[in-house]
Amino acid sequence: MLFSRKTLFLSFFLAFVIFSVISHTASASQLKNNLMVNLLGVATGNYGPEYEIALGNHFGLGIRANIIPIWEAKGGKSSSDDDYDWIYSVSGYGAGISGRFYPFGAAPKGFHLGPRFDFIGFSGTYEDRAHNEAPVDTNVLIGTAHLEAGYKFIIAQRVVLGLFVNGGYVTAQAPDASELLALAYIVGGGIYLGIAF
Repeated sequence: MLFSRKTLFLSFFLAFVIFSVISHTASASQLKNNLMVNLLGVATGNYGPEYEIALGNHFGLGIRANIIPIWEAKGGKSSSDDDYDWIYSVSGYGAGISGRFYPFGAAPKGFHLGPRFDFIGFSGTYEDRAHNEAPVDTNVLIGTAHLEAGYKFIIAQRVVLGLFVNGGYVTAQAPDASELLALAYIVGGGIYLGIAF
């Protein structure tokens, strides 16, 4: 394949941002909405866009989609000559929400701090190669709760560039929420690129 899906997605998104910058003129003080994508998310296979709206000067509300067309996890490989003992091959879809407090009163740009929650339902197959078993269907619901801190710049009155870090916990449950499969503490972050309008 000449171009990967990530490259095509990012190219179309950048073209959209550039077109929006060229075709619109507005003062930065009027721009209370951001449409963004997390570039680190795209690099790792999560293609979800995020929309944020300012709720006054000090608060913002971000709503995002989580779209992971294919994700593989492999493990149990004991040497470079061995095959993997197990493989998860799944896709996931979900949503997330962020509440952001802008202490300097310039929402939705500048420094922000607040809670971040995401939910993703994964479905696909699990293959236990160590026991030579056929692949079986698998489903899992992932939930995260983080504290996020970041800073967003508005460049040329239209382009949003933001950096953020977050830390919190992630849970994995059976789809019917009958069993907690895992609980872990994680630290992450990202780079936002988008348009302000």
